[in-house]
Amino acid sequence: MRSALSMLLRRAHPAADQGELNQLIVARLPLVVALAADGAPPRVVSVGEFVRDAAGHLALHPRFARDAADNLVEVEP
Repeated sequence: MRSALSMLLRRAHPAADQGELNQLIVARLPLVVALAADGAPPRVVSVGEFVRDAAGHLALHPRFARDAADNLVEVEP
């Protein structure tokens, strides 16, 4: 996912370095929503957030996920 976003942003901002692209992702596209489409209407399976570590690298941290009872609950850090 990160690679695909980087490729799209690099086309729009060809002179940007990877650190700048990472900052654009965090600032403008921070959330990633995973959907399940298993014959029923699509439903949210999980939500993650792109964050930068101290070195400027991107990581996807889970924010919400389905529990055993199929409820969407906040993930403990």
